Amino acid sequence: MKFSHIALAAALTVVGFAGSAHAADDAVMNKCRACHTWEAGKKGKQGPNLFGIVGSAAGSNADFKYNKSSVLPDVGAKGVVWDAALIDEYLQDPTKFLQRVLGDAKAKSKMTFKLKGADKADERAAIIEFLSNNK
Repeated sequence: MKFSHIALAAALTVVGFAGSAHAADDAVMNKCRACHTWEAGKKGKQGPNLFGIVGSAAGSNADFKYNKSSVLPDVGAKGVVWDAALIDEYLQDPTKFLQRVLGDAKAKSKMTFKLKGADKADERAAIIEFLSNNK
């Protein structure tokens, strides 16, 4: 009897992890795919490919032609490397993130999409988890 409880607990744990991985994938699919891709070697529609973004310098995607008005390469030139905390901040308000990092109140992001506030923290976390595992 004890063995079956352990087996059941293990099975539920595996199902739980699979469910959260699926939820992260759904969050990215629904929130990001209009402009981005995260498949190695593919080009984004309007934004850069997000494959392997965690651990890379901001604005450094060699396959994406950043608009002359884009300041993301300037952020990368300052040594900013994407990690979970920075992606979380960026997703809440990309323009405010750029203004803070560059110290320039006129800096603007082309990404107008925002996941602001505590009520969107789970969505941001799911996206970050997906991107962190997408290498």
